Amino acid sequence: MDDILSAIQSGDTDRALPYFASLSPDNRRQFLERVGSLKSHEAARCLTALYAKVEEKDLRKLIKKALFHLKTQGIQTEAPVAPGEPVLRKVAGTAKEQIAFTSNYDHEATRVLLIAFEVRRKQFIFTHATQRFGEGLVDMMSAPMDRQGLDGLIRDYRSRTRGPMVLVDISPSYAMYLMEEAARQSGRQAEEIKGLKRLTADFTGDIRAPSDIYRLKAPETVAEIPWQEVVDETVFGPFNLPWKDREGDRKEYDAIAHPQIVLPPHVIAEKRAIYLKGLVASEKMKPLRQSFSRMLEDYAYLFFRQSRYAHFAALLKALGSAESLDAVIQVFLAKSIDQESEKKQQQQSGLIVSPYSRNP
Repeated sequence: MDDILSAIQSGDTDRALPYFASLSPDNRRQFLERVGSLKSHEAARCLTALYAKVEEKDLRKLIKKALFHLKTQGIQTEAPVAPGEPVLRKVAGTAKEQIAFTSNYDHEATRVLLIAFEVRRKQFIFTHATQRFGEGLVDMMSAPMDRQGLDGLIRDYRSRTRGPMVLVDISPSYAMYLMEEAARQSGRQAEEIKGLKRLTADFTGDIRAPSDIYRLKAPETVAEIPWQEVVDETVFGPFNLPWKDREGDRKEYDAIAHPQIVLPPHVIAEKRAIYLKGLVASEKMKPLRQSFSRMLEDYAYLFFRQSRYAHFAALLKALGSAESLDAVIQVFLAKSIDQESEKKQQQQSGLIVSPYSRNP
């Protein structure tokens, strides 16, 4: 057997075919396993050639499994053709189905990324990943499933996605980019991502990377709206901006926004704006600024996929201006801090009543 395996490695598959035919069923299985362990393009060619000669379903299944394993190792393989199968069917089968979805961020600053792609007729690989804002990939798992199982799973995801959460279909190639980006950021599951990339190298879609979002075009007839209107959308509602030392910043902000002495509302508003502007410009906020910009790009793309072109265009315009981007970040900083400050305010007693406030 070893000399046949050596011949295969050298590119000579002709000797393997008659040798395989002479083996007993048990030895055939052993031989196929040995060929699959060679991890080379020559081994893949040999397995594909043997598949055309095999009639036993269990052996064909074993060959397919070996070819799939070789493909995950980055080895080029050809789709095997069953005995008597017309070539037209093989060619038609090269156009594999690909689907992908992502959600907006929830109240824990996490979102889901879903990818499914066809590896053979009505057989899919499904991958679910969870990403946390500013941290990257939290977890990822993949599983094979048939068409019926995949359809049922997607229906389940959709039924469990209720407002203000959304689940939007996106470019499969961009979904793969998002998973890889999240893995780099967290430093997790690098090998799993590497294997998945090999299987999804032929993914397509309207965009492949964040830079492509800026090349998408909204219809010229779309009316312009300000970014302030967009960030009030419910899709942003669950998101509570996280950052390091938020509690320390909250205490400083609380002293300004909720002073123990009575100040006119416009004075408090001015002091709040000055504090938030300084916070955004601080050195510690640079990583958050990068993550926030990426989030806005992704939300702009979600709006585009939902045909909400005015919202898409407004976010891209805000991203194109450093001043506007700072202002958007300030809105989310204030929202996050205010939520915590209001909880603390409710727990306090004996506060001076402001004469500028109105009783209901």
